[in-house]
Amino acid sequence: MFLLGLAAVTLAVAIAFAALHGEGGENDPLCTLGHSLGASSAWAGCNPTQDPYCPSGCCIGKTRYDIPTGCAWQNGQCRPTGYDPQTLSCTSGCLTTSVACGVVNGQCQLVSHTLTCCTSLPTPTPPPPPTLTLEFQCSLWGLGGWCRDGGQLKAVGTDPSGGTITVSGSLNDPANTPIACQGTGSCTAIVPLPEGLGTAQATATSRYGKVQASMDWLYDPTYPALQFTLAPSSPDGQNGWYITAPTVTLQGSDATSGIASLEISPDGATWYPSPWTVPDGQYNLILRAMDRAGNITQTQTALQVDTTPPQVLYQIPSP
Repeated sequence: MFLLGLAAVTLAVAIAFAALHGEGGENDPLCTLGHSLGASSAWAGCNPTQDPYCPSGCCIGKTRYDIPTGCAWQNGQCRPTGYDPQTLSCTSGCLTTSVACGVVNGQCQLVSHTLTCCTSLPTPTPPPPPTLTLEFQCSLWGLGGWCRDGGQLKAVGTDPSGGTITVSGSLNDPANTPIACQGTGSCTAIVPLPEGLGTAQATATSRYGKVQASMDWLYDPTYPALQFTLAPSSPDGQNGWYITAPTVTLQGSDATSGIASLEISPDGATWYPSPWTVPDGQYNLILRAMDRAGNITQTQTALQVDTTPPQVLYQIPSP
């Protein structure tokens, strides 16, 4: 008899569960018990077509149910006499407490039961943030990280989720040259570098966050200026010869990377730092200035030096 009564209560509660109604629960594949209870597929605050935090359109959160306000026997069944639309909040484990009509000790009344809002709901993985890479590109590298020709910055921003990505920033040069691009999924900005040096800074922004990157750049495509002086300034002997050893002094200038060396060579193989005093001989001197980027300016000058007086040889004939 007891088992029969328990079965009757279970059947009555199940029938009452089925009597609950809602809005389109059959469209939500993850709301299992909600199918029979009429769980709403329009979960509060979630838009499955726009928000990847709502997998399969079913979110842990809130949903709307019509809760019985009273119970009475109708045609031999314990059924609700009225409904109260409520928004139920899911607790941890996707369980919440509600009421339904059931038979207790032969009485048709409201009974408490545990409602499963969603089951088998995977833990949502936050979409990854954007990525940003800055690359210093150069067609002719010099010394010390300097670029001598074809210098440019390449900025690539990506959104792994395939959404809109925006890159913005600056070369931080005197003209504040901008770095900018926008695209779907990814975008690329190519910015020619002005002469000089700086630290480029940029930010990539997507719907799911932002990331920053910076990069130092050094660009000197200009050759240094070169001048020289001689002391004495002109040949002090005859026929273009120096009879006093001349000293060659080089003057160089470079506005961007600066002068690294000033050198003189009598033969193109051996180099002497400026200033250099030219020994006796005939020369086609090679003069060069090199900046810190490795740009070299070179010129030549011809010199004839003879500082040795002639010897006078004479012979006295024998008597």
